[in-house]
Order: sequence, then C-alpha cells, then structure tokens
Amino acid sequence: MKKPVWKKIADNVVQHIWKKADDDDCGEGPETVVVSPDWYEENGTPICFCGQDMVYSHTEILLPDAEEKIIVMRCAKCKSTDVRRDADVIWDKQRQEWVLNGIFDSAVCETCGTSTRIEEIEE
Repeated sequence: MKKPVWKKIADNVVQHIWKKADDDDCGEGPETVVVSPDWYEENGTPICFCGQDMVYSHTEILLPDAEEKIIVMRCAKCKSTDVRRDADVIWDKQRQEWVLNGIFDSAVCETCGTSTRIEEIEE
C-alpha cells in the first residue's frame, strides 16, 4: 500500500466551510459561511447571528486552472528532470520551520552526474 504524501499549501488557496448546527432553526443569518485559515486562526469557530456555534462542514482548495501550464525544470545536457540546486535557508522561530532565503545559481544533474544549466520548459 502506498504511503500518503502530505504537501504544504498556501492559506490563500484554502477555504473552510462551516454550517449551522442541525438543531439551529433560529432562522437568522446564512446557512453556511466560508472562512480562510487566517480568519479562523484569529477568530475561532464562526457563530450564527443567534449566538450558537456553527459546525465545521468541509475544506476546499483552489486547484490550478486546467489550462494553466505546468513548468518543468530539466538538464540542458541530457534533458533529465532529476536536477538539483543548492539553497540557503534560515530558521523561522515563529513558524518553527526552515524558510527559503535564496537559491544559488549552480545546478547539478543527478542523471549526468555533472554541473549543468537548468532549462525551464512548459508541459
């Protein structure tokens, strides 16, 4: 069985959908609300106009436009996509993770085993 792969995504492509509780028949306010992760982090659970907590329904993510081009990085010599670049990272104490500070110009192709120039192509 394949191991699941988790990928970090930006908050601006995520929205959380909350709905009124099944027993909330107050007749006030919307049936559902959409909030961003930032809003939820700062405000907590959305509340109906009547004062009752709403309940979490689901999360949605914004997928790339189907017509959007996918960029691939590849070796200029052998055309392999197994290429690497060195980078500089700094520790972000607030986020408790490494944050990219810069990418160096030099590149290596793992297939060729040599320094190379990376080509950026659209698929």
